[in-house]
Amino acid sequence: MANNTTGRLIASTSAESADLVYGTGFFAPDEFFYVEVDHKKYALVSVLELARAKEEMKPDVNVMEWTDVRSRFPKSGNPFLVDVSHYFGIEKWIVPQRFPLMYAEQLRGHGI
Repeated sequence: MANNTTGRLIASTSAESADLVYGTGFFAPDEFFYVEVDHKKYALVSVLELARAKEEMKPDVNVMEWTDVRSRFPKSGNPFLVDVSHYFGIEKWIVPQRFPLMYAEQLRGHGI
């Protein structure tokens, strides 16, 4: 999907990340993922937030439900963000300083 193998990734709640709110214009109490790849913006949200996210996100943000990615790799057994990386063709992510260590270790463990 991507021409560039490097993307930007934020995994947080809106309350914990001003960058997430700035990038999406969306405030959610639950964690969601923000991805920038090839100058395109994506938000990956839970099914519970999907309808509201589609209404409230900035118009240049493509809203996706988590299972949109998972369904492409049904038997991978990989952590979710590893599948996200493969979905977008990403080999390296730029992440904020406060990126969750658990996610960083999962990605690093898969060479991303």
